[in-house]
Amino acid sequence: MPSILWAQAVVDPGSTDLQIKQVRFTGNEAISSSLLETITRTRTNREFLGVPGFTPWYWLWKLNKNIGEPPYYLDHLTVGEDIERIKTYYESQGYFNARVDTSIIEFSKGEVEVSFIINEGTSSFLRTMIYSGLPDTFNKKNRDQFFNESDLLGKKINDSTFAVERNFTFEKVSAERDRIVNYLKNNGYASVIKDSVKFFLKRDSTNLRNLDALINIRHGKQYTFGDTFISLSGPTEYGDFDQQDTISYRKISSDSLYQIVINKSSASQTNASLLTDQLSYKGGQLFRNRDYLNSLRNFQNVGIFNIRRYALSETGARPDFEADTTLPVLFDLQTVSKHNVRFNIFGFQRYGYGTGLGLTYQNRNLFRNAERLEVGINGSFEYAKFGGNSQLLSSRDATISYSEPRLNFPLGSLNDVAFFENSRTNYQIRYSQVKQINFDINANVGFSLQYEVNHTPTISSSLNLLDVEWLDVEASQRFINEVNGRGNLTELQKAFILDDFTPKINSVLSYTFRDINTDVIKHNRGYYFESVAEFGGNFPYLLDKYVNTTSDVNGSIQLFSGSTLGYSQYVKLSLDYRKYTPLQDNMVVAWRGFAGWAIPYGISNNVPLTRRFFAGGSNDIRGWAPGILGPGPSQTLQSSVTNGGEIKLAAFAEVRQELSPAFLSTRWVLAYFADAGNIWNGPQTPIGQGRFNAYTFYKEVAVSSGIGIRLDWEYLILRIDSAFRLHEPTTDNWFTNGNLYWSFGIGHSF
Repeated sequence: MPSILWAQAVVDPGSTDLQIKQVRFTGNEAISSSLLETITRTRTNREFLGVPGFTPWYWLWKLNKNIGEPPYYLDHLTVGEDIERIKTYYESQGYFNARVDTSIIEFSKGEVEVSFIINEGTSSFLRTMIYSGLPDTFNKKNRDQFFNESDLLGKKINDSTFAVERNFTFEKVSAERDRIVNYLKNNGYASVIKDSVKFFLKRDSTNLRNLDALINIRHGKQYTFGDTFISLSGPTEYGDFDQQDTISYRKISSDSLYQIVINKSSASQTNASLLTDQLSYKGGQLFRNRDYLNSLRNFQNVGIFNIRRYALSETGARPDFEADTTLPVLFDLQTVSKHNVRFNIFGFQRYGYGTGLGLTYQNRNLFRNAERLEVGINGSFEYAKFGGNSQLLSSRDATISYSEPRLNFPLGSLNDVAFFENSRTNYQIRYSQVKQINFDINANVGFSLQYEVNHTPTISSSLNLLDVEWLDVEASQRFINEVNGRGNLTELQKAFILDDFTPKINSVLSYTFRDINTDVIKHNRGYYFESVAEFGGNFPYLLDKYVNTTSDVNGSIQLFSGSTLGYSQYVKLSLDYRKYTPLQDNMVVAWRGFAGWAIPYGISNNVPLTRRFFAGGSNDIRGWAPGILGPGPSQTLQSSVTNGGEIKLAAFAEVRQELSPAFLSTRWVLAYFADAGNIWNGPQTPIGQGRFNAYTFYKEVAVSSGIGIRLDWEYLILRIDSAFRLHEPTTDNWFTNGNLYWSFGIGHSF
């Protein structure tokens, strides 16, 4: 075992409670010190942002022993275990001759420095991989596919030997073993486990650094799917089955008879066809583990089932791979409660402080096929102050939503495609009224038809095939007077601004792609990516061109009453990427980038008010209230310009570190953040109204920074942020505003 080296007569062997003030790693070139810190358990108190000696959590503990972080003391047993941990990790990276020692120095009374002294040696080099034991059932096509799917293999030397020519690590070998297991399980070999694939390493006697690997595979028998047994209980019972249904069929070109046996309770109120539709396989087909798991995922995604058990046996016991080469499948399910009512009371902070309440009723199995009906009403009000004035803002909305599993016309043919199995068709009718600072939305009525698909556990997409809304919006008299009083605006420019506040109709065809691999609440690892492409105004344009025959196409629709509804044709694109990187213990670095662009086309010269970009707010650029920023150097509470913009660029960064793990029954997290961005209008906008300029836009970027506290419960995060405006786009000056701006929110800002 590696030894522990003590500096000469520096550490008193009889001393206790030696606080660790510094941990160092020397001699490590292939592996960073930050990574070794995550492996070892000998450590100092946490340093904020990695600043040496800056340990605010320890200082808090010295003030109050109930909060903060107690000191870390030297433990010789832990140091010895850390030596083994470091050595084991080096071995996993191919450094089989690595040596690790330590030096412990007491540099002041009761305070020590622990140094891990590492001699890495040389890394091992994997030259070739030799495979034995591949199934006899594999033809040339199977074998070629099997080898081509490997990320490790290089040039083929013979039928079973391949060049690798890479540094050896156990991660690479383990990944190759997992690939082999998954490939075999998806080609009928259901009994394969990790121990079925053995790796043997051989050193080159002339060069001990070089390794050759032999992979021995014990694949067992090849299996097919057998009968399927599905049991479904009601939401408040288990095992009380009073309904049975058996579906029998023959596999093509086979005399074998296969069955789907369904035992269910009448209290489940579910049709048998909903259950069979979720199966991604049929009895008699070659066993593929992905089909088995996809079926399980399908049941989960329906949204009305709790999965109690699933197994490759009729009884739920472990599979008996020796009994037969036909595997029965069991799914034991229970329905959730059909009716659900939620009542919410919430508070928020935008221009001022507000509160609201909402009531939602949900029926999660309306017609026994997992159809969902949801009816919701919400209302809120907010007392806002701006420009020396005060105003009571309010909003009211109501929605009726209906959805059913699988894709309906005209996309129904995609239901049988594996990439579209987990899907829903959503319909929604909505109505809202909003009283805002510069304008009031007297009525906003809309209807949407949306197709939503969960392609994989992380990838989803949605298609809004038709989203039509009618908008009746009215500018406040104060806003109209301010626009008309602006001497630097022409009458045409004034008309351009006030055109937003006439009755409008809009239609949207949009596609959204999401790849999300992070905790939806904690946002403490992984990433989030979303891209949206939107095409607007095409439906009213067709009405204007082919139905509205009273005049040429002019951007409006003539109603029977004689009034008109304006519309705009436009294209809108946006990209949103977020990354969450854990650093040290209980510390996360998060950043986000956003870019959006919308442009009118045809005879249109603006984008509808409800489809523009806005900036500012507790979930955007903190330090400014929602919608205040832009376009360009403008600030909407101080100057009359178009509301919202057609271009948005923004960047956000945040460092979150746990302050206390259990004070007042919650985790306290300290966050430092910086936000930057703004919105602009496009090139069709007259000069002087926040038009984007590629050469000067950076001068109009708002920048804020500050600190905040997160109260982190298991399913809820309360956020309090205080921000300084570092750069005001209205003045292009830095550090001229000393005011502190507070914002509150639920959940992380991104």
